[in-house]
Amino acid sequence: MNAPAPRPVWIDRPWIDLLIGCGGWSLPLLALSYAVVDGDVPRWSAVFYGLALVCNYPHYMATIYRAYGRDDRGAHRLYTHWLTAGLVALGVAAHAWFPLVPWLFTAYVMWSPWHYTGQNFGVLMMFLRRAGIDVSAEERRRLHLAFLASFIMLLAAFNTGASADPLVLSLGLPPISARIMEAGAGLTFLAGGLAAFVPLARRAPRRALLAPLTLYSTQALWFVLPVAVNWMASIDTPQTRYSSGMLAVMHSAQYLWITRYFAKRDAEQAARAGGWSPWRYWATLLAGGAALFLPIPWLASYGWHVDFTASIFIVAAIVNLHHFMIDGVVWKLRNPRVGRVLVHAAGTAAGGAPAATGAETADAAPGRRPVFTWAWRAALVAALALLAAVDQWRYVLAIGHGERDRLAEAARLNPYDSGTYLRLAQVESTAGDPAAAAAALRRAVDVNPQSPFLAQALVRRLIEANQFDEAYRQCQAMLARWPDDVNALVNAGVLANQLGDTAAAERWWTQAVAHDPSQRRVHLYLAEALDARGATRDALAHYRRYLELAARAAADDRPDPREVVAIVVKFGNALARDGEVDTARGQYDLAIRMAGQTGLADLGALAAERRRAIDAPGPRLR
Repeated sequence: MNAPAPRPVWIDRPWIDLLIGCGGWSLPLLALSYAVVDGDVPRWSAVFYGLALVCNYPHYMATIYRAYGRDDRGAHRLYTHWLTAGLVALGVAAHAWFPLVPWLFTAYVMWSPWHYTGQNFGVLMMFLRRAGIDVSAEERRRLHLAFLASFIMLLAAFNTGASADPLVLSLGLPPISARIMEAGAGLTFLAGGLAAFVPLARRAPRRALLAPLTLYSTQALWFVLPVAVNWMASIDTPQTRYSSGMLAVMHSAQYLWITRYFAKRDAEQAARAGGWSPWRYWATLLAGGAALFLPIPWLASYGWHVDFTASIFIVAAIVNLHHFMIDGVVWKLRNPRVGRVLVHAAGTAAGGAPAATGAETADAAPGRRPVFTWAWRAALVAALALLAAVDQWRYVLAIGHGERDRLAEAARLNPYDSGTYLRLAQVESTAGDPAAAAAALRRAVDVNPQSPFLAQALVRRLIEANQFDEAYRQCQAMLARWPDDVNALVNAGVLANQLGDTAAAERWWTQAVAHDPSQRRVHLYLAEALDARGATRDALAHYRRYLELAARAAADDRPDPREVVAIVVKFGNALARDGEVDTARGQYDLAIRMAGQTGLADLGALAAERRRAIDAPGPRLR
């Protein structure tokens, strides 16, 4: 009897599988990302934008190639037809109503790590099964829990405090709560991994565990290590790092590695006439990937004058959400067809796979295609290649290194791009021309009047240019559209006060603290304004609130000691005028102690003088 042939564990060559399929290259590439890429963001952003054409975009098309192919297009109709139509409708609505964009983009950014996690876990299980290792249900649950915990760890980090990105929403978790969640999830990741791999190692050959352990390490490098490093150093983990840049490239390469293998083996097992052509496969993925991302933003901006940058974000969100949704249903290892190709790799048409029927063979035969079919396909590919070249060049010009001429050329290529005008405004402001910066931002607001971020940026630039009347009008226009915008309320109050309308200033500031009572600076503005017009009793509450917030502020947010001591003295003055002499004495004594501790002798002398004045006989100090 012949000995059974060894099971084919590897998908490609072992070194390719370990580096690309299992993420073995993660450590050097992530180190490069943090050490080199962050030092020259514009240049490397252009590099990654170019890589998207040949790596990121095709990986989305790889799933469409599978889900909408002849054998699968009807198998998951709920997802491939109805939910897809719903996503397309959401994309159209977001082009018409910008407030939808942050919600769509946040869903995409938060789901991305889970998608990466699911892929790493699925490939890990595939390698275990290809090696013939009998993984118990309990061991699988432990591994799944470990991977889930690493995702939760990152998700907690993403949602700590307020978001710094206007397009990414945050739950605003308190830092201490987030740290507790992160620590608990990190321990679960380690415990789950150990609890699963230790029993597996007792009965499995070491060689069979090489790929699974590499994938577990990759998961740690992508999810656990960045959060742990953030505990010890001020290295942030921006949410968009998981949807662009090095991680996205590594994930996409891993995805193409496995989908190429599946498409080839699946075609071989089905014994289709004509076989499988790698050239046709990659041409389809490259052209289809470009078609998914590029035409809509250019058509929307030139055809309907939609903000090009906003359209790019919308298309990216919709394509990714569709990808995550479809991927979750078509690549399950328990699917007989997927399992036959990816796990039971020995089967071909000659070796036991279901033979193709005559109808299938006839349908698959390429035969002769009409000349016009090849012509329109070639024309379509050429048009996409030209659009991709123009898009790449526009991006290089727009991202640049802050050169006016390059940004102006990018604006000529697409005059409906708020992102280009925003960067041009930053360049003009850095060059010391706030008026030109404000002009660039006016163009940005004209392109996308629904973006509060752009409107706020315009107000700031107008203030820098001393164009207070226009800045005040812009603030009022903002508040007509977004009446609860605290920043706009604060700015409106400052500008009204600058223009001499103190009553309006008080009104705007009162609304601001009603929406956000933690606005320490606004409480001070109100206290001083009310005190100046004789409303001392009303001013006292705001002085008191300012001092409470200053005392509770974090170390990196505390006001200057000189400011605090001066406000304590002012608070004491207001208390004395209101007849609360004993309380005023306590505030003056506090100011004297604080001034002594911080070396502010002049303010200490002022506080002492005020204290003597309220103790002296005669009229009270006014």
